[in-house]
Formats: sequence, C-alpha cells, structure tokens
Amino acid sequence: MRGEGSSGLGHGDPEGTRTERNYEKSWVVEAALEVGFAFRHDNLLAPYSVRWPVTVLPTGPFPDRLEALLKDMGPVVVALSGGVDSSVVAAAAQRAAPGRSLAVTLHGPAVAKEELDRAVEVARSVGIRHRLVRIDPTQDPRYAANPLDRCYFCRSQEGDLLLAVAQEERFAVIVDGLHADDPADDRPGMRAMDERKVRHPLREAGLGKREVRELAAAWGLPNHDAPSNSCLASRVAHGEPISTPLLSRVEAGERALHELGFRQVRVRTSQGAARIEVGSEEVGRFQDPALRFQVSFELTALGFTSVTIDPEGYRPAGGRSWTAPSASGSEQPSEGGAS
Repeated sequence: MRGEGSSGLGHGDPEGTRTERNYEKSWVVEAALEVGFAFRHDNLLAPYSVRWPVTVLPTGPFPDRLEALLKDMGPVVVALSGGVDSSVVAAAAQRAAPGRSLAVTLHGPAVAKEELDRAVEVARSVGIRHRLVRIDPTQDPRYAANPLDRCYFCRSQEGDLLLAVAQEERFAVIVDGLHADDPADDRPGMRAMDERKVRHPLREAGLGKREVRELAAAWGLPNHDAPSNSCLASRVAHGEPISTPLLSRVEAGERALHELGFRQVRVRTSQGAARIEVGSEEVGRFQDPALRFQVSFELTALGFTSVTIDPEGYRPAGGRSWTAPSASGSEQPSEGGAS
C-alpha cells in the first residue's frame, strides 16, 4: 500500500551519499533548567514549558523554501503515513498555514498499527488537524493478485479517497512525502498519484533523505529517528496472493521481533515460509541459540511453515532476491520485491 515515500507515504531508505548541507545546522543550548518558553524558528517566544536542551530551528534555504512553497499552495491535505518524510510535510504545512491544513492517514490491513499510532502522535505533536480514513485494497482482485504493478491499484484507491476527502473539506491541493532522493523512474504507485495531481513538496523544494531527517530532528518530531518502514504487502513475493490474514501474520511476526528489541525488522514471506531481516548491526544477536529458538517458535506459532534468518540483514527491496526454500532446501530467486 504505501511505501515510506508514498501516500502515507514516505519511505526512508538507508542514508544517501550526499554530504553537502544546504542550510545552517541548528545550534543547541544545554542547561538543566525548566523554562517557560521555547525558541521558535522565527525568533518568537512560544508560551510552552520545555526542558533544555532547546533547539533553535534552522532558518536557511531548505526550511524556508519548503515553507514558502507550501504557503504558495495554500491550505493542503497532507497524506500522512507516520513515516518521517510525510511527517515533515505535515509539520511544514502547519507552520505555513497554521490551523488551516489537514492531515489524512489511510489505514487498513496493509498498514501496521505501529505506523497508525505514530501518525496520530505526529499529528498531535505538530498541531495539525487529523482524519483517519479506512482503506482495504485487498478487496480489489487486481491488487490481491499481487502483480508487479500492485502498487498502482493500491495508490489509485488511496488517491481517490484523498480526492474525496479534499472535495468534502474544500481543499484544492493534496501533498505527500515523496522526496528528492526517491527514484524518479516510472514507478506504478507514483504514476497513480501523479494521475491524481498529488504534489510532492519535498521533491519540489529539493529536500533529500538526509535533509528531511535533519529537519525532522530540528523540529523535534517524535519519529525523527524512527527506522524506515513500508506497507505490509511489500513483504509478500510478487505473484503470491495477498489476503488480510496473511498481512496480519506478517504484522504479528514483526511485532514479536520488535518486542525482542530489534529496531529495523522485515518478515518477508513466500509460499508460507518466513525470512527475517533485521538491521545489519543487530544480526549478530542471532548467534544466541536461545534467541533463535524463541524467534522460530513464535513465528511458527503464528502459522509460518518455516523460519530463516537473512545473514546479510535488512536491505531495501531485499525480497526481490528470494522465495521460500525449495524441496531441495536451496533458496530460489524471485521476481517479486519488497521494501
């Protein structure tokens, strides 16, 4: 359904290679004091009790360009996924038109509850009005068949719902969290949103992954350091049918790993089997036989027929190189993909 650069909709891939900074780094004052005000980027003092350190928000070209772009758009509907990218857009929209924009989070079987909770927290944190709208792309047989262009059917449904909300609420512009480092090729999901005239303010303002993360941290967004995520359907090898029970099983498997302390997690599935990817710095934890047994036990209890651990760890689209082990025990390549 969504990828973190997508409708809800913003994916954080691993860090890019750009090192240039196009705005001044914020500076931090540290003191163990309670104060009755907070510094704002416009140098106003907001009546809000905070605890030092207080970050003075950056005022250089990128933040200014983003806010100016959104001011020019006027009040907008923000497709807010709970990912960092769309969260920065929601925060910038609220700053550009305080109290006049609307964040909309689409949720359903392909969206993990953790992501939904994060979107609610972000909206509350930045003060933007927020609506939750139910969506179930599994009801579309074209999506459920899980073809290579699956995202087109999901994003088409998402875009139509966002258009309906915009029309109902009398908004003229819809924006998402696509940024300058997201691939510019003809991706099916992007095509669906472009057909519906959804705009991409991060990309238009020239903000890439690194700038977005830094801006999220400078603005104090609660998810500024959260790992990237994507829709649960991306865990299923293309060509294998997608259903609500399968997506629920994937979500439960990933939740079990999060509860064991893993931060970056993917439970990819093919032919009933599960393959676990965790952050490369966390793979070494599986040298513990007791942990391996616990993970295997918990995931097979959820209904996975077998469990393997990827020794390379998480990587974007890692599922494109894997399907479940064959009868000979070897892993087979897959044409399917995942984020």
